[in-house]
Amino acid sequence: MRRVASNTFVQWSASLFFGYWALGFLTPWSDWANGAISGALLISAGIVTFSWLPDTYRVFKSGKVEGAELAVVGVTILALGSCYTGGFSLLWALLGQPHNWLNTPYSGFGRFMMAIGFGLLALSPDATKEGITPPRWYLVLAVIAGVAAAAFVLGSKWGERQEATSMDRIAERPRCTAALPVKGNVSNRGRVYHVPGGAFYDWTLPERCFANEASARAEGFRPAQ
Repeated sequence: MRRVASNTFVQWSASLFFGYWALGFLTPWSDWANGAISGALLISAGIVTFSWLPDTYRVFKSGKVEGAELAVVGVTILALGSCYTGGFSLLWALLGQPHNWLNTPYSGFGRFMMAIGFGLLALSPDATKEGITPPRWYLVLAVIAGVAAAAFVLGSKWGERQEATSMDRIAERPRCTAALPVKGNVSNRGRVYHVPGGAFYDWTLPERCFANEASARAEGFRPAQ
């Protein structure tokens, strides 16, 4: 019975992974797919968070965060980081994918939490049939050093490439002047316009510029909510 259940789980998992890549390469990838994945991440990570929070609270209340307790705290932080990442992605999409949100401490905080969570799991001892095996600290330190070096090198290259790409994108966008102050933005929310003084006016990179709201409405744009 256990082997049948295990085989079924493996088959379902393989089907899900295959379906994801088939959807990604065989069909046009759109905002709804990213939104669905972000929503699934937020919901599933939220369930794990609420399941493990009581245990994590008891660990901190006891004042003993070592050994197996590291794994408990690590799972909770990992789930919280996933919640933040899923929620951030959804909010970013709903607000028109503002460019200024990317490559900021806010956009990277979820990944930072997940890195901490995985680190705590790596530091926790392993439970085997022979008993509790403590972590091999020299391997942990070697991995940390390797990750830090790779992050520095790849981060520098990524930063240079992103800066060049960002400058190209910004250069392609029109600059709204005092004569044409209304910013028209096309995103997954549709065609919306932002007026000076609006909540997201300064963050918006426009596709169109208009002299007034009436001109924007005439072109099919609606006010930003």
